[in-house]
Amino acid sequence: METIEVQKFPLMGSNMQYDMSTRSFIERQQPPKLDTTLEKVLQLLTDPHSAKVKERHTKAVKKICDRYYSGFYLKDLELVYKVVESLVQHMQRDDDYTSSLVQIIMLCGKSFLKEKASDDAVYGSFDTFNTTI
Repeated sequence: METIEVQKFPLMGSNMQYDMSTRSFIERQQPPKLDTTLEKVLQLLTDPHSAKVKERHTKAVKKICDRYYSGFYLKDLELVYKVVESLVQHMQRDDDYTSSLVQIIMLCGKSFLKEKASDDAVYGSFDTFNTTI
């Protein structure tokens, strides 16, 4: 029996694609969304109900570092600053947060990324950010 190569053509701006073998439209599989965001990590670090769960904190920071392995976006700098502040507060009480803080600071050493060409104009004035560090 002969195998036929199936050609699928994605339609621009749609989650549908055309399958040549069946001559029909099928729904494209979406990549899994990452559920760990800077907002959620900040909420986890600052929530009084999760103050004692160091393992979850360090695991969440590691996921953030894995997600932003090439650097943080300019639009996220305020959240990154708040996460660093929270980690410093936790580190003053417990030294187990040192490695998480080092991971975030090493990512901050990379160049900040832009989503749009206008990000420099929109987020370019970080004089207050630089003076507080």
